[in-house]
Amino acid sequence: VLKQEVSTFMMLYPEATLNPKVAQEATLVTDLLNDSLRLILIGRELTARENDHIQRSQIVPKATLVGRSAIALIRYPDNPIDSLTEPQLRSILRGEIQNWSELGGEDLLVNVVYDHPLSGVVRYVQDRFLDQQDSLPRNAFTADSTEAVINYVHQSPNAIGLVGFAWLADRDSRRVK
Repeated sequence: VLKQEVSTFMMLYPEATLNPKVAQEATLVTDLLNDSLRLILIGRELTARENDHIQRSQIVPKATLVGRSAIALIRYPDNPIDSLTEPQLRSILRGEIQNWSELGGEDLLVNVVYDHPLSGVVRYVQDRFLDQQDSLPRNAFTADSTEAVINYVHQSPNAIGLVGFAWLADRDSRRVK
């Protein structure tokens, strides 16, 4: 959708210069607050602290909802656990469930893998499933990209991957091998 927006904008305003930047959510917000970017598209509203910072710069932020996304959970293809309840996922993300056998699966430690520590996926997980002072458990780690998460999970029987659903749903891009 964003590629189409950029393309349409450039067709309508051929004299304009538009330099799209794809980055992690936290990086985009930092760049906006440091006046390095004029517009960002992220999967959340700005926090009160972020809004205060912008308003002190005498800029009036405008937020517009353009869509919603979701987090997809991916598992090793032969893992017999094909669904999790929200309380089960919360327990995994808090480190309370650490073995697939606790969910009816094999006796394997659960490894949680995500795309990037500054991503919207991690921020959403922390906001939704963890208490403010908590961090992801010791069995959670980053693979540095969504593609790396998918490839890791495909090869690791004990892994569960957290990725942005929009990345998986992008049918115009065949990134996963």
